[in-house]
Amino acid sequence: MTENGLMDGTRTEKLFYNDSHLSKFTAMVLECEPYEKKEGCYAVELDRTAFFPEGGGQYADTGKLKDAKVSDVREKNGRILHITDQPFEAGEIVEGEIDWETRFMKMQQHTGEHIVSGIVHARYGFNNVGFHLGTEDCTMDFDGEISKEALQEIELEANRAVWKNLTIEVSYPSKEELEELERAVKEFEEAMKEDDLGVLAAADVKVHEVIYGSTHNKRLVQIISNIREQMYRYRVEYLKDVESRKTLVEEHYAVYRALKARNQQQAVKDICIHIVNQQNAILRSLEQMNKEEQEK
Repeated sequence: MTENGLMDGTRTEKLFYNDSHLSKFTAMVLECEPYEKKEGCYAVELDRTAFFPEGGGQYADTGKLKDAKVSDVREKNGRILHITDQPFEAGEIVEGEIDWETRFMKMQQHTGEHIVSGIVHARYGFNNVGFHLGTEDCTMDFDGEISKEALQEIELEANRAVWKNLTIEVSYPSKEELEELERAVKEFEEAMKEDDLGVLAAADVKVHEVIYGSTHNKRLVQIISNIREQMYRYRVEYLKDVESRKTLVEEHYAVYRALKARNQQQAVKDICIHIVNQQNAILRSLEQMNKEEQEK
């Protein structure tokens, strides 16, 4: 993030990341064009916005830009587009106001989803594999079956967490951490030229250390550190797959870009792709080893 709060790839300062309770703001229109998906509507790009675009399972904010109704907000190719029922001129200064009552309801539901998912995972080990926050209800999908009795216990524990009025801390990798991650990704790319598995594995470890270290979650860091030695063998196995090394570099850069842009949804997607591809590379390597053993 630059000093003025802008992210690479977008011209719009995302005010909602700095203050999630900001409901009114002033901005300048960068571009305005007819919205191709709905006749009579316009896609307006601003230099700064408090409107949250649809993403991460949460639908977009609505509200007003001057007298125009904002019915939707989309992020496309690094551009945040406000869908309005009136056009604006480039360079025009506008007052924006989000529908705070609806936004606050969504914030509460989204936080509630994290509380419930945490309880389910801690108690039963199930992972949240789907989440959708709608206008009427909020749905969550888990990779395991939960009984009606268990749901009642989960609800009670979640309510206890709400009653405690615990402090919520939202954090993103700092500028220094992003710079360290960029260096680590580039060092891994350079290590590929040496074709030394030990050097390559160490560089790969560094990339992942920077990522999970930036969470500042001591428990998570400790858990990963405890299993690092067991993981090392498999890390070496997937790095043996020469064809997949270039893909690893691309995946590292993809995760870095998503974290730098604070695009949570894209970061999760890129990390999942990275994990699945590594898993497949390990399985291919182990299958080849077994085949060679059988042929002896």
